[in-house]
Amino acid sequence: MKIVRYAFNPLRLLAVSLVAGSLPALAAWYDAPTVVKKIPVAQNIATNPHFINKAEDDSILLVNAQSEGDTAPTFLFDIASLVDRSVPAADVAVRQPVSKPSDGYGTAWKGGAISAKLGLAFMGGGLSSETCAIATDGESWAKGIGLKPLSTANGYRIDGLDFSADSQYLYSNFYKDSTGGDTGQGKLLRWTYNASTGVLTLDREFATSLTRVRNISVYTVNGKELVYCGEGGASSGAAKVIAIDVSGDTWTEHVVSDGITGLTGDITNVKLSNEDSANPVMYVLCSSGKLAVCRLAADGLSVAEVVKTFDAEALHTLAGGTTTANFRSFEVTKDGKTAFLVNRIDTTNANLCVLGTPAYIESDGTQFINTGYYVKPTSRIELDFAFVDFANTSAYAQSRLFDNDANNSKPSIAAAVYVGGSAGGDCSLAACIGDCDSSYNFAGVWTSNSGTGTKNAYCDSVKRTIVLDELNKRIAIAVDGTEVWYS
Repeated sequence: MKIVRYAFNPLRLLAVSLVAGSLPALAAWYDAPTVVKKIPVAQNIATNPHFINKAEDDSILLVNAQSEGDTAPTFLFDIASLVDRSVPAADVAVRQPVSKPSDGYGTAWKGGAISAKLGLAFMGGGLSSETCAIATDGESWAKGIGLKPLSTANGYRIDGLDFSADSQYLYSNFYKDSTGGDTGQGKLLRWTYNASTGVLTLDREFATSLTRVRNISVYTVNGKELVYCGEGGASSGAAKVIAIDVSGDTWTEHVVSDGITGLTGDITNVKLSNEDSANPVMYVLCSSGKLAVCRLAADGLSVAEVVKTFDAEALHTLAGGTTTANFRSFEVTKDGKTAFLVNRIDTTNANLCVLGTPAYIESDGTQFINTGYYVKPTSRIELDFAFVDFANTSAYAQSRLFDNDANNSKPSIAAAVYVGGSAGGDCSLAACIGDCDSSYNFAGVWTSNSGTGTKNAYCDSVKRTIVLDELNKRIAIAVDGTEVWYS
């Protein structure tokens, strides 16, 4: 199957063609999100999956599916295998899962940091100052080779952690002190690692303006190393996000957002994609399951636009309608085309969901788009399409989703699908087989308001399929596989 998406500003469309000959590309995962793959990742989960993380070069995804329990394993996935749409879920490359030994390696691995440069993964255990470092090469990980006890020199307990860009430092939150006290949970910590002693030495503490820091993420944006985190101690109220500039000797906190409309609750993750571009994208996840997608200013220190928000029900539905009470696990690739979410199903099962948007090809702004396929007298074309959104910059827009012959030089076996729409107004669909110069076999107009008529639908994001049956000279529209023939 070829998956094709055509976009014509200001009308953005999602189209999927079974026969188009063009090569697809990938859009941002949140444009029209779907679960590309779903992979089982856990057994015996006491509570909800905690923080997942990736290596600095986007090579490995660390998935820690447990929280309070000690028996669920931790996985390392090859990201290239996860994002490759041609690789089935069952064939995704994964190093054998490693479970925490009973003694000396911490209690309840929660988060983790992974460095491709060091070839190590550091696990964070919030219930003990003891945790471990694991060698990440395939054989060592599978056999538990290089599983070394790791402890914090002052007994601090940490569970949200990430490496600096050069892996010289490890940054973390502060969960509890050596006695179990949780005063000071708004601190950001920086550590150095002694490989010979297995000790993390506290290099620096920084008091943020947050009540509680849960997970932290480190990125280089506009030449500066920034540590992102959100307010993890506010069960209600504004979702505050900050970035701490740790590039120089003097650390500076910047308020990236003092609240995003509709986003409330404890922030469990702040992640970035496209951080190397002029338009970094930030993802803010709350434990409730609410997620905001924001475009940042070029320096990464303020929100330029809230692109999209998901409520908890949308994430639950997207991930399979499971019983997860809290969402704490989210990650995204550098290019923003693939995201990862671990969703707990019950006390013994969880899935790693790979999220993405179906592949696409951008139109060149003209009405006719030559797909490179010429319809034959026996052809059957099935074209999926969905309205993603409307811009407000134009009253009307139109585009041909499919046209086998832009010049209509072979009208006897031509086929075309046309769509149009106005911002907040009517949507229209027309399709033809045979002589497309003289008439359309199907033409329907539907509105976002009335939804009346025998050929109606709504201007929404529901995926519909147009079927062009050249052999029988028929055209159908299908929703959820149910075909309604109109000619």
